[in-house]
Amino acid sequence: TQHSTQIETTSSDEAPPKPSPSAPTDRLQRSHELRLFGDSLLLQGDAYRAIGAYKQSRFLSPGAESGLRRYRIALAYFSGKQWPAAYAATRGVRGPPQMLWSARRLGASALYLDRQFETALQELSGDPSAWATYIRGFALIHSGHFEAARAQFEALNLRSALLPQALSLAKALRAPRLPHRSPLL
Repeated sequence: TQHSTQIETTSSDEAPPKPSPSAPTDRLQRSHELRLFGDSLLLQGDAYRAIGAYKQSRFLSPGAESGLRRYRIALAYFSGKQWPAAYAATRGVRGPPQMLWSARRLGASALYLDRQFETALQELSGDPSAWATYIRGFALIHSGHFEAARAQFEALNLRSALLPQALSLAKALRAPRLPHRSPLL
């Protein structure tokens, strides 16, 4: 009989316990811990578990650091070579301009690696960075636009670390001059 009483008291319609005043702080703290755990997993190469940790973190505090967490989710998908998911995750990143450019570059890289060269070119339009110029050159090569690719490589900033490779690629893309023979000969 003692057992049945215990069941009755636990199944009664009592109001749930009221959350403590520190409950929102606990959620934020737990969210922060999950984000750090996701960072640790990503650094160890466990992209899939990192995605889960980042998504749990976002669930616990949807407004706090939302753009940064979405960027980290995109980065984890990218690290896991899930190109379409990485690109999709970059589409929702919000934040300061530098984060937005970084997200666009990450999304364009995912598109490039997924062999969606034209879409990658669109994503990089307006990006003045040396990195974007370099990737645009490669996307143009894969799209068959060799002269435009050469122009991209030659347009790189002289201070860019990518310049030597870019100039080498530009030189290789110069159309060789073939001797013309008359078809009548």
